[in-house]
Amino acid sequence: KQLRLRDRFPDPLLINSHNDTLSDPFWFYPRLFEDLSLLQDKSVWAVRDHVRKIEKTDLTQKPEPRYRAMHDTARHAIHVSETLEVAEKTITAIIQQHSTFEAEAAGGNRPAKAKFRHVGERLLWYIHILQSLRCRASANKERLLNEIQLAFNSVAQYDSRISVKIGQATQSDSAAMKTIAFVTLTFLPATFISALFSMSFFKVDDNTGVWSVNEKFWVYWVFAVPATLFTWGLWLSWQWFYRPVKIGEEEKPVKQFGDLIGFVKRGGTDEEYRIS
Repeated sequence: KQLRLRDRFPDPLLINSHNDTLSDPFWFYPRLFEDLSLLQDKSVWAVRDHVRKIEKTDLTQKPEPRYRAMHDTARHAIHVSETLEVAEKTITAIIQQHSTFEAEAAGGNRPAKAKFRHVGERLLWYIHILQSLRCRASANKERLLNEIQLAFNSVAQYDSRISVKIGQATQSDSAAMKTIAFVTLTFLPATFISALFSMSFFKVDDNTGVWSVNEKFWVYWVFAVPATLFTWGLWLSWQWFYRPVKIGEEEKPVKQFGDLIGFVKRGGTDEEYRIS
């Protein structure tokens, strides 16, 4: 026994169906597109919920972005946009075919045109819904890409602040080391001379127990002060001689002692020497 075409369709497709629309062979597409629109709507807003959760991340704390989760969400957003675009193209093709069928089948029959127009309007309604969802899906992708870029920038900015703090700590340590080096440079020559010549500056009278300063104490200063000044001068010359080259700046190094002597005799400035 052959079944009628109406009996071949599942019951949900026939619920609330009008007998007039059954004469249009495209009558079941609006019902299919209704379910399709509901599924696409859930998919789009599910992606939106994940994007919104990422956007609400507190940026005042240490940035710890979940890059893998963000890229997975972006992948799903791309898939949703792809399916929406394909569905939109499919419905557009169906609408074109329906318009061709309506023009050929209805002819000048106004009641038939009314039946076909009802199905056509439903198809146009659902393609409008899918186009709106595609706009929302595109916005989700853009928002997600913006959050991924923000995550990278936040991590880079945080690392930059840490680097600045490390540089400040290093600068503080460098200043402390310079102070220690200066104090050492001041007292080491005098201490070296005192130890080398076994100089004793004070003496005690064995009979009276009175402390007194050695009458040759001035000899120590005669040698200690010039030695200290010479050491300072040597250190300053070394600093000027082998100054570090700054990044991005070219500097002509002093390679011969004669160059330095000639520079001092000319009374030139440091900038003039660089230019020369």
